[in-house]
Amino acid sequence: MSISTNLLVLKYKLHRSHKKLKIIVIFTVEFAKYDIKGTV
Repeated sequence: MSISTNLLVLKYKLHRSHKKLKIIVIFTVEFAKYDIKGTV
């Protein structure tokens, strides 16, 4: 594997994990909002 290919793979992996992280953050925020509404 060349360096550029390695970088592309790394970039792709980072992008995928970042997407997953974004979904987790959004889900957590939405859940927190719902939780606050439920307690108030």
